[in-house]
Amino acid sequence: MYEINELMIKMYCIKELGYDFMGYSQQDKKDVLTYHHLIIPKREKGKRTIENGAIIYRIPHNYLHLIEHYNLELFYKISSEMLDMNIKGYLDMQNILEIN
Repeated sequence: MYEINELMIKMYCIKELGYDFMGYSQQDKKDVLTYHHLIIPKREKGKRTIENGAIIYRIPHNYLHLIEHYNLELFYKISSEMLDMNIKGYLDMQNILEIN
């Protein structure tokens, strides 16, 4: 189940870069990297694939779903930036600045 996380962490050099798809770094030792469904959500039986996901720390992941609850348009804009990086195959500072 978590093999995709490890694969994507390596693919996108997240540990080496020190930040995730949203530009956040680890907040504390308990903060773990999580898989976020980008295209087809988990609640709609979205698969855990590279194409459908982004790797983000737990704390910003929770924050992202709060945004989803209160501002769906902003949530989609953030998701679009993460999807763009997924398609590019690397974490792009321009996308991260747009997310910020």
